Amino acid sequence: MQIENCHFTKNYCFKTYGGGACIREVDSLYVRNCLFNYNTAYYVVQWWAGGEGGGMAIMHGLGYSSYAIIENNRFFNNKTVGGVLYDSYYHADIIGNTICNNYEEPLFTNPTLGVGLDYDALNADWTLLDDSPCVNTGTPDTNGLSLPLDDLAGNPRVFGNRIDMGALENQNVYVKIKNAPVSEDIKLYPNPGTNQLYIQLNSEMKDCFFDLFNGQGSIIMHRRIENTNSMFMTDYLPTGVYHYRIYNQNKVFKNSSWVKL
Repeated sequence: MQIENCHFTKNYCFKTYGGGACIREVDSLYVRNCLFNYNTAYYVVQWWAGGEGGGMAIMHGLGYSSYAIIENNRFFNNKTVGGVLYDSYYHADIIGNTICNNYEEPLFTNPTLGVGLDYDALNADWTLLDDSPCVNTGTPDTNGLSLPLDDLAGNPRVFGNRIDMGALENQNVYVKIKNAPVSEDIKLYPNPGTNQLYIQLNSEMKDCFFDLFNGQGSIIMHRRIENTNSMFMTDYLPTGVYHYRIYNQNKVFKNSSWVKL
């Protein structure tokens, strides 16, 4: 089962597990790039009566071989006394999630004012404001995730340098990562070049990406830099001046230009 780029908000459970979502009896489970906010798992006196996993609970995987990956999700202000994320799988990797119960807001455009049957979530606007902490903070590399081309509103699923958290993609903010001082350890050559370009990083730079832009500002090449010395083919590109960017999920290490002869 794959659950990706979903939004779970203002749900609650009583005498059970998982305020936002409770996923049970699944063999392989992948939960990525989802938002869980303002969910509640109520707890009663007896320990066996539930109340754990205010944001999400994953339970009772099918056998000892069951496996779960909970990656790059954000949990805002989910209430419980037994933990925001409850896990009873035999094997689970919980990687790169943000759990924040200090009332930091996802900053939706026009959410419902309250919780319950008196509020119609279908008439709310769950798009992200430009200064939302969820914009351009999803998984850096979406290859292999089988994401649709469009979000729930029919807009491009990835806009900018990274996918957004949640089900709706902000269509205004293109880049939202901090620039770092230009590193002399980064080399891109030959420049000018023809059919190939090489990128050299220092050994401490991890999980970096390379974007190449045309004159209209569109990304025409997006590559993960797998090694400290990498080569990319450029024989299919027309001659001209291109802008490039080398970055990881937190910083831009180098912005410059490359000339194709």
